[in-house]
Amino acid sequence: MREAFTRVWENPYVRVLVYLLFFFLLYRFLLRAWPALSILLTAFAIAYLTHPLVRFFEGKRLPRLLGVVLVYLGLGLFLGLASFLTAQTVLELSRLAQELPGLLDPFLSWLLDLPNRVRTIPIPETLRPVLAEASRNFQGLLQGFLETLVRWLQGLLSQGGNLLGFFTSLLGGIFQLLTALTLSIYFLYDLPRLAQAALRVFPEPYQPLVAELAHKLDQSVGGYVRGQLLVAFLVGLMVGV
Repeated sequence: MREAFTRVWENPYVRVLVYLLFFFLLYRFLLRAWPALSILLTAFAIAYLTHPLVRFFEGKRLPRLLGVVLVYLGLGLFLGLASFLTAQTVLELSRLAQELPGLLDPFLSWLLDLPNRVRTIPIPETLRPVLAEASRNFQGLLQGFLETLVRWLQGLLSQGGNLLGFFTSLLGGIFQLLTALTLSIYFLYDLPRLAQAALRVFPEPYQPLVAELAHKLDQSVGGYVRGQLLVAFLVGLMVGV
């Protein structure tokens, strides 16, 4: 039986067919399981990015559990501040959309009166037909632009959207975020043990090499990502204040 299977497996067309079937099934599985996988990946990313803070508190001789609690208290304050700034930004954008037509009125009036202002300038008789044609073309372009702008503003102001779908998506996003935060607490608390379990997957002779590569990757990529997040947080804080 094994020899027959080996002979069949030696056929390159059979191997290609099996690999294609495997990747297709893997794609279908990931497509179906992506909502749950995205929550797990988000939870692990939060735990990974906040792990240096827990190590900092452990260096101050605090228990790991207390360090995790302090980290998530700070994360809660950050999310509250981000929610407040987001709400203020949306409010200001809505106010700007409502006041934009009134703010544009002086500029639009000046543009509409521009051809009349041009006619008051002394112009040689030979250039009057050319300038008159250019003025008519400019007025046509300006009128089309203003009509397009007014339609766009009216659509922006009257766009209410599907409130039921909006609130459903909002509640779903909040639930996924809370689930990811809850899972990230467990990931963050047990992250050293998870790292050791992942290291034991590799053969024992290669474990020191894998540990060294993981440490360098954490220092380079992880440090870069954390630095960018810190810069974004400070910039957002300065802009908000």
